[in-house]
Amino acid sequence: MTDDWRQTISRDLLLFARPAIAISWAFRYKRAFPRVNESQAFLSPPPRPDPFFGPRTPAPSHPVSRTRRSARPRRRTFFFALLLAGGVALAGRGDEEKAPASASGAWAPSSRAAGETRALPTFGLAENLPSKDRKFSLLELVDLALERHPATRHAWAKARQAAAQIGVARSLYWPTLSLSGRAGPTHATSPTYPGFSEVDQWIGAPQLALTWLLLDFGGRHAGLEAAREALFASNFQFNQSVQDVVFDVTESYYHLDASEGQIHAAEANLRLADATLESLARRARAGLATATDLLQARQTQAQAVYNLEAARGNLQDSRANLAKALGMPANAPLTIAAPEGPPSLAVLDREADRLVELALRQRPDLSAKYANLLALKAQARQADAAIWPTLSLQASGSRTFYDAKANANGRSFSGDSHYNQGSAMLVMSVDLFDGLHLVSKARAARAAADAAQADLANAELSAIAEVVIAYSGVQTAAKKFAASQLLLDASRRSFDATQIGYKSGLNSVLDLLGTQNDLSSATAQNVHARSDLFLAAARLANATGALLPPPKASPPVARRAAAVDSAELQSPNP
Repeated sequence: MTDDWRQTISRDLLLFARPAIAISWAFRYKRAFPRVNESQAFLSPPPRPDPFFGPRTPAPSHPVSRTRRSARPRRRTFFFALLLAGGVALAGRGDEEKAPASASGAWAPSSRAAGETRALPTFGLAENLPSKDRKFSLLELVDLALERHPATRHAWAKARQAAAQIGVARSLYWPTLSLSGRAGPTHATSPTYPGFSEVDQWIGAPQLALTWLLLDFGGRHAGLEAAREALFASNFQFNQSVQDVVFDVTESYYHLDASEGQIHAAEANLRLADATLESLARRARAGLATATDLLQARQTQAQAVYNLEAARGNLQDSRANLAKALGMPANAPLTIAAPEGPPSLAVLDREADRLVELALRQRPDLSAKYANLLALKAQARQADAAIWPTLSLQASGSRTFYDAKANANGRSFSGDSHYNQGSAMLVMSVDLFDGLHLVSKARAARAAADAAQADLANAELSAIAEVVIAYSGVQTAAKKFAASQLLLDASRRSFDATQIGYKSGLNSVLDLLGTQNDLSSATAQNVHARSDLFLAAARLANATGALLPPPKASPPVARRAAAVDSAELQSPNP
């Protein structure tokens, strides 16, 4: 028998034995203290009955009545039924309460009910999907993502959670008023004393208590300040989540646009390759082209087919990535409208240093880290204040009601009354020795604040590097796009001239196919350069914190997006 089986059996036996032990003690209590009639007890005056009056003489024996003998089997039957029900309940545990049987096999949940499944809910992700016939611009996609994406809802919930913590911190300034009470019957017997007394009593005791912390050496104030800064950090994190969603949608949109451009370029190249192959086939039938020329044209046509299929695969991947960025299933139908022109390059008229200052002022992730630093510093002050004494006001008031009935020496007593109790005092509390627990917590809090300060400095360095790299990327992408346009125009002219020369016999088929491949490559490079320019502009806007819609903007949100002093960083209206 393995150790796991031993632990399981011992645990089940222990859980099964608990009700049996309790019931057995109940039987022993009933046998040791049999119930008597009213003429065989005595009671001292209420409200505090004392069964200890009277001489210490052996208690008389009392026979058990016939009624009690007849009731005992029924009680035992009930107790055994209860014991059996507990055992059945323990034995009915399912496999969902156990770990996998081994490290080499997969775990599967057992069917706890007919038709029950463990499928995860989708929370409406596949509902209200857009129509296939509608074309979305970039700004419309941004609006759709901000409405659907779970990341923004998650950040919003975290911000509301942080806002509720301010109420928790502020509540410590108020007194705490609590109401408690106890009520119920009691039964007492004293068989070891003469007279064999029996007491039945009902007690009810409501209590009202007040606690008010008067002095804690700034601990509450530091806690409230920490909660406020934590709220600021959560709000900035919410802004960062919104900006991340906007950037993901923007990046996925331009990737999808580039994939569609690659499709168009590959289709145009395939049409050109088919036309060249057909022309060479006619010339070969007329004896003006060799079989080698025809094979080379077929090779070029097969490469064009391969490039087209690869572009179609990239298109499906880009469409799935865009759907994910929008917070929709990857198989959602999406049709986008192409951008009308390249992005504005007015940002290149500004110096990189000015953009760095702009990023340090408006990036939400840096603001969140700074607020987190202030919150940790406040928590360090709160930990320091916890070392000092606290002064509190504690007040309480209660009233105890009782109703007692007793039998002693053949006499019966009964009575009901109440008594009041109240107190009010100032309480000072200080830990004289705790093994340096509070001191160590204060040191840890200060160290956490120092770590947050270093993390903020590191984040600022990373932000500066991102802005400088993105700024350089826009410059490079703009020059590459201009060069790709010149290359595309030159490749098109060269192919046209070579095609004319081939028809007139001045150029060979290798010249024709070479210029055709150059034209295809130049077309693909132009599509990539155009997409890279859009993406570089979006990365620079994201690095400076400009891809953030204004607060409380009505739909479409991004249409009026304008961050402070960063209008030139926005992409053009697609």
